[in-house]
Amino acid sequence: MAATTFLQIVQRVFRRLNRQPPTTLSSPNNYTQMVMDAVIDTHEFVGEIAKKDQWDIVYGSNTFASVSGTIAYTLKGATGEAMDVGAPIRRIYEQTTPRDLASATKADWFARTQVDTNGTPEVYRVASASFLTGDPAIDIELDPIPNAAITYTYEYVKDFSALTVNSSISLITPQLGIVGATAQVLRHKGQDSTFEQQRFGDLLAIQRDKQQDTSVRLIYGDKPEGIRGIQLPGTFSRLED
Repeated sequence: MAATTFLQIVQRVFRRLNRQPPTTLSSPNNYTQMVMDAVIDTHEFVGEIAKKDQWDIVYGSNTFASVSGTIAYTLKGATGEAMDVGAPIRRIYEQTTPRDLASATKADWFARTQVDTNGTPEVYRVASASFLTGDPAIDIELDPIPNAAITYTYEYVKDFSALTVNSSISLITPQLGIVGATAQVLRHKGQDSTFEQQRFGDLLAIQRDKQQDTSVRLIYGDKPEGIRGIQLPGTFSRLED
């Protein structure tokens, strides 16, 4: 099934609202911009839930090769993917001799006695992160310092790409984006959004069930809500004029 674009999601929201959809998102009028913002807010809102709950869709992978005598390495997202440098690396491992590197805390790292020796790496630590626009990266260090070239695979949390142009693709399912955005617009206009809110909660629960084996609870603000009866939080639903 082909991916649904930002334009297609916006168009479907328009049709649910019984309005003529735009043919492009370039130079939008005020109403179109409001719908676009609602779709973006839904995309980001669900994206943060997906990261918190560790849905499989948020993870990407890439590789790097160690260099003999080199302790530090820069990890980035694969081509076309941005890494969320505020989230931890899920795993670093080698496949030739299958094993994972252990993640060391700062205290553990400096307590180790092998930091200044060469050998086969056993642990890594995150040394720093770069938030440079368009090229976020995480710098790691290996211990012991590698004494040979080994190819490692690392799994990281993807930063949900911004929805900016007609062809932008959302990582969340189209129905979540459509129903969530429709609920926001209706609430912003002072119209009844009960059905859309309930539908959004059901769709979110279905997606979470697909990603997790056990039922968990989400916390919005300081109020716990059972996922089956989830309501959109006020900060999520409010749009500015």
